[in-house]
Amino acid sequence: MPKQHEPSYRPKPITQKQAVVPLSKLLPKNATRSLEDRRPARKPTRHDEDDDDGAEAISMIIRRMFGYNPNRYRDDDDDDSDMEANFDDILREEKQNAKIAKEEDEEELRKIEEEQRRERLRKQAKKCKLSHQ
Repeated sequence: MPKQHEPSYRPKPITQKQAVVPLSKLLPKNATRSLEDRRPARKPTRHDEDDDDGAEAISMIIRRMFGYNPNRYRDDDDDDSDMEANFDDILREEKQNAKIAKEEDEEELRKIEEEQRRERLRKQAKKCKLSHQ
């Protein structure tokens, strides 16, 4: 039996003429125009000065609701100007802090000694109680 020739299903290579054809060349001129006409027109954007007044009015309403007064905080920038310290100020503060720390340590030591003394007295009382029975 002779072999039959099977048809080829390979895609044909794209020629230079078929490569890229703009849509406007494929469609008639009136068809492209109708596509553009179907698109909704953009609304012109405008900046109203009334919008700014509305934002300020809203801010004022919120400030009244919460009792916020921005004028109260207007001159707070000057408060940190007094925060400069020289070496003598630092030494004086360190000496004062050392004195406070020493007093706190002594108080804590007194509390510990008092607690130990009470514990010894409890143990002695317990021994005496057990020995008298």
